[in-house]
Amino acid sequence: TRILSGRAFDFYVYKGKKTEEIPADERNKMPWRYLFTGNVLVPREVLKTIDFDEQFIGYGYEDIEWGIRLFSRYPIHHIDNTCSHLGLVGKDVAFSRMRNSIPNFQRIEALHPGLFYQTGAARMARIFSVLPKPLLKELDTILSRLFAVLSINILCFYLFQFDKAVLLALASENERDT
Repeated sequence: TRILSGRAFDFYVYKGKKTEEIPADERNKMPWRYLFTGNVLVPREVLKTIDFDEQFIGYGYEDIEWGIRLFSRYPIHHIDNTCSHLGLVGKDVAFSRMRNSIPNFQRIEALHPGLFYQTGAARMARIFSVLPKPLLKELDTILSRLFAVLSINILCFYLFQFDKAVLLALASENERDT
């Protein structure tokens, strides 16, 4: 249910519908992937046995990584329930968060490579990783600028996803260089 209104939040709401507001039967096919701790019920005993990985710093993915470890020991069952999101942000903040989350996304890759490549961004990053670093940097610049100036949510969503994949490919190349 949308509580906050206003055009400033439209992209974030659109992105949420595409990536989080998915029917339970679909989420249950890959339950760890759709575990968001803002809307979860977990027995205390389970929380005591599987901690969050404190190596995750900054924004993003610590709940999904926790879900991977949780799923290896306990069943995860999604239900269709409503959720009101009071933390809506503008598209510029969403984009900044995505960019800042890349190191945490890479951490999932390092910890769980088999599952990591089941995500769309990781599969796209693998494709982009064959491109030379200067081209990836230029793609990032172009995608970032287009994302900033466009207001059509579907286009912004794809630019967002493509740029995440480009940044992951760049980060992988940077790791190989060191």
